[in-house]
Amino acid sequence: MDGQLPDHKGLWPTTFTATADLDATELADAVERMALVAERGHPVKLHLTDGALTLSAGPADAASARDQVTATTDLLTGAPVTIALNPGVLLDGVTALKTDPIRQPG
Repeated sequence: MDGQLPDHKGLWPTTFTATADLDATELADAVERMALVAERGHPVKLHLTDGALTLSAGPADAASARDQVTATTDLLTGAPVTIALNPGVLLDGVTALKTDPIRQPG
């Protein structure tokens, strides 16, 4: 390809404040359930606390969903971590992994 690619390295963190080891099948199933109520283009929120990963989707004034996956967590700073991801992209990534349990950095 001709031309210069955008600087993509700055999009991904190089250090993390937490990790979670969890079952890939449980996570994939939970993401699929969240995707049912996440409006097109809206993310699924993942909230990592001590011992669990909570997933939520949907606006407060419409259909919404909440699910939880058991996880072995290490909150390095002691503070919970919340991220939001496109459910389709997240599901593609989780199902492509060939290891179980998986480790999610936060």
